[in-house]
Amino acid sequence: MATHGMGLVASDAPLLTHQTSAPGPWGGPAGWLTNGSTSWIGERHGGRRKEEGEPLAPIRVSLRSLYTRLVRNARPIPDPVLSCDDYLYPSALDAELIVGSSATTKVRKEESKEKRRKEKQGENQTNIDTRRTTPPSIPQMTPSETCHPAFDEPPSSKVSYRAAVGTLVSPNVSYGLPYTEACAQHVKKTFTAQRVYIICSGTLSRETDNLQRLVAALEASGIKVVGVKKGMRSHTPWSQIIEITNEARAGKADCLVTLGGGSLTDGAKIAVLALANDLTEPSQLARYSVEATDPILDVKPPTIPLICIPTSLSGGEYFALAGGTDDIVTKHKQAFLHGGMGVSLIILDAELCLGTPRYHWLSTGVRSVDHCVEALCSLEATPASDEAAEAGLRLLIPWLLQTQADEFNVEARHQCQMGVRFAMRNVRAGIPMGGSHAIGHQLGPMGVAHGVTSCIMCPEVMKWNIAHGHGIPEIQKKQDKIRDILWSENAIAQEFTKAGLTQQDADLGDLLDAIIRALGLPRTLKEVGIGQDQIDTLSKRTLDDAWASTNPIPLTTAAQVKSILETVVG
Repeated sequence: MATHGMGLVASDAPLLTHQTSAPGPWGGPAGWLTNGSTSWIGERHGGRRKEEGEPLAPIRVSLRSLYTRLVRNARPIPDPVLSCDDYLYPSALDAELIVGSSATTKVRKEESKEKRRKEKQGENQTNIDTRRTTPPSIPQMTPSETCHPAFDEPPSSKVSYRAAVGTLVSPNVSYGLPYTEACAQHVKKTFTAQRVYIICSGTLSRETDNLQRLVAALEASGIKVVGVKKGMRSHTPWSQIIEITNEARAGKADCLVTLGGGSLTDGAKIAVLALANDLTEPSQLARYSVEATDPILDVKPPTIPLICIPTSLSGGEYFALAGGTDDIVTKHKQAFLHGGMGVSLIILDAELCLGTPRYHWLSTGVRSVDHCVEALCSLEATPASDEAAEAGLRLLIPWLLQTQADEFNVEARHQCQMGVRFAMRNVRAGIPMGGSHAIGHQLGPMGVAHGVTSCIMCPEVMKWNIAHGHGIPEIQKKQDKIRDILWSENAIAQEFTKAGLTQQDADLGDLLDAIIRALGLPRTLKEVGIGQDQIDTLSKRTLDDAWASTNPIPLTTAAQVKSILETVVG
């Protein structure tokens, strides 16, 4: 268990108060937040649990200081911390807490009490109830399992759209157990759920027995599987999301589980939102997208947990944002992000992923590499974002190369999974991506998988930025840093040598090109069926993407984009 400052564990929820034995979030036992008999001793006691009968000196801390710690160092709440049944908002910042031997709290100022009372009664309409949005830190089921919060901080307000930052779910991540055992145990013991709806990859359901094994494990634990959806079409059509929603509602599902990656994850994130808001028709989703011109103002947060068991390296399970396509009217893909959205638990199983085709595994891995590269190149990067992106590169690229050499290398698959979390940290931290992502978003609806778009575009965007970055020395400096990182890894450097590259002459685009070719992945538009006649349309559409303008050299004209695309026509 990690502690911050005076030993108080940070949470996405600003404050904790009130002793209770009522059920905890997600309908789980109050024991998630307290067992009613144990207290946590802070830094002054070495950050340990107090022994039975041991006195605990009261700790006085201002709520302003506490709130700052909770927001800046946010992480889900471990068991046990303080007895509580409520999450408060920063309207009580001037009050003080006294944390005593009974682990109860006392709010001292009457003004703070009055503000809290109003918030409980819903008089302050600007606040969003987060009682069900932040799953607590999940205990490991057995000594073989590692289970911890995926991140130590909440997502940035830059990427939260209309949702309050503290209301977005930050996932926990589990690995070390077979996915069947981990899922069954957490559904039953962590979420106390009894009726599960499963969304499974079409390929997995057709070509493996992984779905049957999951269903058997759940049923052996006394959990009823109330429905199964096999497959999700590309770009997550609204009609399928509502189909899942209606089936899950009819089965009275109290937990959703995905087995697979990509569109499944997005679909499930939107489905739990649709369930909470009683949506029954695809057209109703329009007013819940971030692009809605007449949005629903009273959006109810999801009330059932979502467990994701990914089999690719796309990483969408690590962030609450989801995309879905209006396949009825506009045929346009739209984003969804509201309070309470997000994955509660991510279960990683490297052996399960041995069944993921090598091409798909490697290309989605390059997508995560692209996250790291464009984060490091961003002119809005921070020391913290650089550290995460570098860690992601040092994990992803060497182990992707190992997977290419031996697709049944379990350790290689596992280490790739570990790298994805670092890649996604910067996306949720609000570090803007650049031209590779902006162009890739337009190639996706044309039938090109997102991972493959990164294979084609990332090296060329790096080269274009260098060629047009005269007068901006920071662009060269940032790319040189990535070059140094890549050359310092022996496994990667060996590939550069094989390709005839030298550290003095090869630019970052050359290095990325060599890596992608070593992985056996596409490098031209021709290889994925995109012709010269589509370049003009693609160039114009790219300008509508938010990350076109955040490229180190902002992409503001179709001619700029076209000059990049023409280098990869093939």
